[in-house]
Amino acid sequence: MRAIELACGLARPFESLHLEPYRDPVGYPTQGYGRLLSRDRSRPLTDWPTIDEETAEAWLAEDMGRAYDAAVALTLVPLEVHEAGGLSDFIFNVGSKAYKTSSLRALLNRGDKEGAFRQFQFWVYAAKKFLPGLRRRRTAEAKMFTGG
Repeated sequence: MRAIELACGLARPFESLHLEPYRDPVGYPTQGYGRLLSRDRSRPLTDWPTIDEETAEAWLAEDMGRAYDAAVALTLVPLEVHEAGGLSDFIFNVGSKAYKTSSLRALLNRGDKEGAFRQFQFWVYAAKKFLPGLRRRRTAEAKMFTGG
């Protein structure tokens, strides 16, 4: 699916490839291109083995596929490929539960794509801390969303 490929291409540079488990900015065990391993921050990273690049790519495709499915299921208006790509990466990063209750989704479902586009800029915090990397990512997602 083209939207999933676009979203994977967007995610790779922001997530970077980690063959060894690591802790994301809020402390969750993570691996590959941002695959969440556990919501238990206390689990030691040694609980997971090293992976190879092929596994990381497969995980990214699976995870982005789930994000795409959530985008389609939770969005009531038709999405162009570029819109689905940007939105899928957003959902991959913030989670479908956050998207489901977001103003971004509410505006999009009312057909206000311009209003939805403006909402990306507000999702730049993790654990209440501003992250410059999230600002860059949201800018890239919004750009893709608008076809740029």
